[in-house]
Amino acid sequence: MKKQGPGKSISEKQKEEEKVVMTSFAEVCPIGIRKESIKNRQPPEPDIRCVTEQGEEIAFELVDLSNPSIHSYANNYRPIMDSLDEEYARRSDKLSVLNDAHIRISCCNQRLRNRKNIKILFDWLETQPLALSGDLPHYNNPEINDLIMNLHMEHEPGFNGPRFNLTGVGGLCDPLFEALRKKFKKTYGSNLPVELLAYYRLSRPYKVIDYKIEELEAFITTQGASSKFRRVWIFDYSERKILYPRFSE
Repeated sequence: MKKQGPGKSISEKQKEEEKVVMTSFAEVCPIGIRKESIKNRQPPEPDIRCVTEQGEEIAFELVDLSNPSIHSYANNYRPIMDSLDEEYARRSDKLSVLNDAHIRISCCNQRLRNRKNIKILFDWLETQPLALSGDLPHYNNPEINDLIMNLHMEHEPGFNGPRFNLTGVGGLCDPLFEALRKKFKKTYGSNLPVELLAYYRLSRPYKVIDYKIEELEAFITTQGASSKFRRVWIFDYSERKILYPRFSE
């Protein structure tokens, strides 16, 4: 945790974690960061200063995407995702047109945690023109209108789907995006290029980020462009893997 008040340093525990995460990231980062150059810094500078193999100095701000609020959100999100996948599997013959679909569902409450309501949603889907892309009209159906705020579908030929994404579960703002948004709004006291390292420590089955990566990519592209960051990284610390940007292996 960061101490409150002007001029006060962050805690030693936080400083140690940031350096450990940054060192782990440096081991797989393709820009070639010298691990011995990784140094903690104090506000208003970004969290870390380091040097690449090419001699470029870079400042990194870090943000933990596995904090308790995100973990709690994952506990709400994952059961609904599992129910959607299981219900689709039961109806895959009737809904085979969805095999190449990305389906984004905006929920107005947590009623989709009830399996009965998941079945109601799929009963409705079976009556819709699913071969089309775009928003499905649901406002003339009070029962569905009470379950969701919007359902948007995009077909991608050759994609192995369907892939469901949820936004606004429980009427709460997604803390994954909120954590990034707060960083995008900050300013930093550094004359170096500044990059953002968003890292994730939770192990499966709580990796809600697996379902969110495409939305996060779009969010970073649209919202991050106006931030102070030259580049944004998403790093799975538990698996030592860079999730964004995507690099061919």
